[in-house]
Order: sequence, then structure tokens, then C-alpha cells
Amino acid sequence: MAARPDTLVRRAVAIVGVAFSVILWLSGVLTPGWFSTVITWTPAVAAFAVVAWGKWVWKWGVFLRTHNRPRIEGLWEGAVTPVPDSRRSDTGPVRCFVVIRQSFWSLHVYLCTAESSSTSRSATLCPNDAAGASELMYVYDNEPQAGLLDRSPRHLGAARLHCPGRVPDHLEGAYFTQRLTRGDLSYVSSTDRPTR
Repeated sequence: MAARPDTLVRRAVAIVGVAFSVILWLSGVLTPGWFSTVITWTPAVAAFAVVAWGKWVWKWGVFLRTHNRPRIEGLWEGAVTPVPDSRRSDTGPVRCFVVIRQSFWSLHVYLCTAESSSTSRSATLCPNDAAGASELMYVYDNEPQAGLLDRSPRHLGAARLHCPGRVPDHLEGAYFTQRLTRGDLSYVSSTDRPTR
């Protein structure tokens, strides 16, 4: 499986920071002493700080309050409910599971039902109001099981989910697809949510 772009960026930042520090140290350009040691290793420390922030630190309690990005990673359970006029024969709620993978700079949304799975191709969080709510908006690619392709072809769609607060325990929103179907989305967290 290929590495995700954000993983490649983190690796590149760490490698460049360390390489720059090593080159400075080996070149002997700086005079010996504690100040030159600090200057030499600052790029490596800064690179690791950027990587640590993007992957872990941004979601820790005190740091979570320094930005407006909600923490929504984890497993969510819920339902996809097509609206009655959305050109589908089944209008009842369809049970689903959603896995959201999140770093400070990236989001990936995976949805599974009994008949198909969806993977986000692009996702972003947008601030929605002054109360700390945000909206997760993403474009996804849905791939039905092979035996269902005649009645449910592969398709693209878009979804918008309301994320109340910094560490929400539920997400609600809507979706629409290129097949001209649309409906509502409702999820509750199946992951232990950290305290706010």
C-alpha cells in the first residue's frame, strides 16, 4: 500500500531537518561552543516538532484549545438515510460504519455498509460559527460489491457533516451523488472520546 501524501511530507521534513543539521555539524563552519551546537541542531529539532505537532500534539488537551480544528478521528457508527424522492427503491436507513483518520493537516474518511464502501478523495474542515462548530466536507468514491453493480454502479458523491464542538460525540449532515441520489447522514462515536 502506498504511503499517504501527509506521511511522505512528514518524512521529508524530518529527513531534510536532520540532514541540514548533520551537514552543518560536519562542515565545521560554526565555531565550537554551546551556541553553535544550538544553531546546528535547531533545524532537526524544529523538523521533529513540526512532525510531532501534525501527528499528535495538536490534539492534546491544552493544545486543542489553540486552534479551531475539531478532533473527529476514530470509529463512528450510524445510518445513511436516502430521501424518498432520490431515485432509489430502498428509502429506509442503511446501517454503516465510518472510520476517520486525521492529522492536523489531513483527513481521510472511509465508510462501509453491507453493500458498498466509500473512500474520500478530498476532505476539509471549515469553521462554521463562533461557538466552535465546524463542517467536514468531502468528496468520495463509492464502490459497490461486484454482484450489485447492475443496480448500484460505482459513483462519486459529496457529503457535508456538522461537527459540534472541539471533540464531538455525534456528526450529522447530508450527501448527494452523481446518480442524483441524496439523503441524510447521522453518526455517533464508537471510540472513547477524550474529555474536552
